Amino acid sequence: MVNENKAYFKTEYIFVANYGEPLKADHFRKRLHDYGVKSGIHGQVRVSPHTFRHYFCTAYLENGGDVFTLQRIAGHADLKRLVNTSKRVQKRCRRSTRPYRQ
Repeated sequence: MVNENKAYFKTEYIFVANYGEPLKADHFRKRLHDYGVKSGIHGQVRVSPHTFRHYFCTAYLENGGDVFTLQRIAGHADLKRLVNTSKRVQKRCRRSTRPYRQ
């Protein structure tokens, strides 16, 4: 990516905006918000980087990941938030398997 960017811009950055300037911290969030509006889902579903982060954590736990590893991946200082997510995942799993239990 750096070499590809160098072909078009004088930069050492990997992630650049349309004119070669480095992306600012808020750029991705704003672009994601715009895509949510264009797709017509804005207002129905929250479209944000945090939503993707939350989805990843939930999917990781639903697919058998453990909270201690997820804590390291997500960079959480304590387990409080992950324990809440884990409890929601467990409840959802119990509800979805209820028809198959005796």
